[in-house]
Amino acid sequence: MNINNKVSAVLTDEQLANITAAIATISANLPFLIELTARMKQQYPTIGTERSGMLTVFTAAMQNHPQFVPAYVDMAELLKDVALWERMLTPLMQLRAQLALVEDTHHALGHDIYMPFLSFYHTLKDAARRNIPTAEELQGTLGSWFERSAAEPETPPATE
Repeated sequence: MNINNKVSAVLTDEQLANITAAIATISANLPFLIELTARMKQQYPTIGTERSGMLTVFTAAMQNHPQFVPAYVDMAELLKDVALWERMLTPLMQLRAQLALVEDTHHALGHDIYMPFLSFYHTLKDAARRNIPTAEELQGTLGSWFERSAAEPETPPATE
């Protein structure tokens, strides 16, 4: 066992199936979800959680002073959107928190895997310098995984 191992766990087939089913349940209960492009996200002004107070203040003002509401604004649809925005906030925060944990754990697992690979490769390089049979050939095969260019991101070599 690696003494620096950050994560030591097993994800069973049953657990993975349960997770997949739970995500499918979430998706089935949110059939109205849409996907925005990066450009659309930049172009659409929005209300974030820091401005959530606007919901109460503006909807009350618009309902109390309908003479100032533009004719193209459908108040019923606006109130429906406000209610949905508020109701989605709880699952949004829960999902963000879980996603952050999943991403952090996956990242730590990548580290747990990469470091022993790197140690193996360094040992292999030393063995190749000492002319130990097959070490140089194996170093040549595995070495491309550790080559990096300052101008390009790391990409794995093509497998044959």
